[in-house]
Amino acid sequence: MTDAEFDPSGEQAVSSELAGVMPVEYVAFHSQNHVAYLKYAHLELGPAAAQTVVEDVFTFLLEVWPDALKEENLQAFAWPSCVSTSSATAPPKSCPPLWSTP
Repeated sequence: MTDAEFDPSGEQAVSSELAGVMPVEYVAFHSQNHVAYLKYAHLELGPAAAQTVVEDVFTFLLEVWPDALKEENLQAFAWPSCVSTSSATAPPKSCPPLWSTP
């Protein structure tokens, strides 16, 4: 898939089989946030890695879901997981030198 073909709306919903066994609050959170997380990961990593990273983030959130619900701000708790997972997965960015030697 190329950047021009990227469609963040694809595969955003939890499958109906899994939705029946997952906490309803988690399913709602996933449905409301999946696209934003996928867009961010796509911008940081490109289409090849974005889906995997977002799946990893939501898997982590499901594992800690009871504790996540105790947080004062669930969004503020969850978003750093997306950012840090994307950052850890991203290849190092090459930066131009700050100065050049003659």
